[in-house]
Amino acid sequence: MSVENSTVATVTLFENESVVVSGTSESAEDVVDRVFIHYPRGATIFASIAAISFVLIGVTGNLITVLALWRSAKLRAQATTLFVISLAASDLIFCAFNLTLTATRYISEAWILGDTLCEIFPVFFYGNVAASLLSMVAITLCRWTEESPSAYLLLCSIGLGETRSGPTGEFVFEVATTLFVISLAASDLIFCAFNLTLTATRYISEAWILGDTLCEIFPVFFYGNVAASLLSMVAITLCRYVLITHPDRYGRIFQIRNVWCTIAVVWIFSYGIMLPPLFKVWGRLGLDPRTFSCTILKYQGQSPKKFLFLTGILIPCLVIISSYTCIFWKVRRSRRNVRSHGNQDGFPSKTENRRSSIQRKEDLRMTKMMLSIFIAFIACFIPLMVVNVADDDVHFPIVHVMASVLAWASAVINPFIYAFSNRLYRSAFKKLLNLSEKPRSGLSTSGKTFLTEMKGQYTQRPPTSVAVH
Repeated sequence: MSVENSTVATVTLFENESVVVSGTSESAEDVVDRVFIHYPRGATIFASIAAISFVLIGVTGNLITVLALWRSAKLRAQATTLFVISLAASDLIFCAFNLTLTATRYISEAWILGDTLCEIFPVFFYGNVAASLLSMVAITLCRWTEESPSAYLLLCSIGLGETRSGPTGEFVFEVATTLFVISLAASDLIFCAFNLTLTATRYISEAWILGDTLCEIFPVFFYGNVAASLLSMVAITLCRYVLITHPDRYGRIFQIRNVWCTIAVVWIFSYGIMLPPLFKVWGRLGLDPRTFSCTILKYQGQSPKKFLFLTGILIPCLVIISSYTCIFWKVRRSRRNVRSHGNQDGFPSKTENRRSSIQRKEDLRMTKMMLSIFIAFIACFIPLMVVNVADDDVHFPIVHVMASVLAWASAVINPFIYAFSNRLYRSAFKKLLNLSEKPRSGLSTSGKTFLTEMKGQYTQRPPTSVAVH
């Protein structure tokens, strides 16, 4: 830091940051006090502890999610689970990379990891947001066809519907969702392990102390993982959408090859959108001296922040909301149509109606779980988005810290949603941790398998069933 003894003084804050001071009455310390935002030490300590806690919980939870879902052959063969894996992968990267760097920033109360890492940080941050959203969209579309149209439900209730069993395998319905869930868990895992750890050091030190290189890398992982998580949710949402509304097209759209290509696009797009600011083509990545955070900054008067929020957050959220609205509207209309035919002669018995009803409830339960993930994600990020727009000059630093902590929680809560809302996922977690319960005997075991293992929706039919195309 230097102050020239002249009428116009220049205070150099960082390598590429300086402030011109008119007159000599204002000291260098006064300039620093005016330029920098002073967070209460209690707030930075709280943020540091929260970041470190989220790193530990998020990395552990999302890593267990990815491993448990991937090791389960039944789940791995399910479409929805694959999209959930994509979503978890995004959260994993966010926790492992972005929150790690964020922790160092709050610990030091400055960015100490260098310019390069400061430029890379927002790439991962926004990239993970995009990946998470796209994974949610894929999951939603995947679930859409889980409940059939009216005529299809009617035939299933009679016992004449057998869908997608045979050479393609009995678990084809849930393959895409499973992979997208793994992608989501991986994103959360990286976020918790990396970003939350560095975030904790940042709040503890009340500066970035990890150097310029890490300061450029931090936002790459941070924003990249947020994008990956959000796009993974988008993928899951689209998966559910197709599965429920267009079951006859689901097998063609969500083939394993297409699912893997979708996951690749989610991750490439999520981190690819951070390349322009990383290479200073559109904006730049570096340290914001006001908040000692590594983020996306203006370069030559331009910044891609608004574009990234539009393409990486707003559009995916609209896709997810629209898809889930269509899903539940289709389910409600299908139930009404089935009831309207239920009293006619020649239609299914109470036992057959009960069986199809149980299947539909399982399908809807899975869709509700995915919707819960999206709602939790939005609830965590909306406060941060609102405070960044409403208080751009950071007049209320404590509010910014609290909103940031809430946003970090989005990468941590998904494993708990999986465990508490889906018995099949919970069983996979127990198996991975050697906590599996002993199987029950007789009809109880059979009923549990029928309700929870989802061996390809509507695939468990008597050998005499007639396939519906």
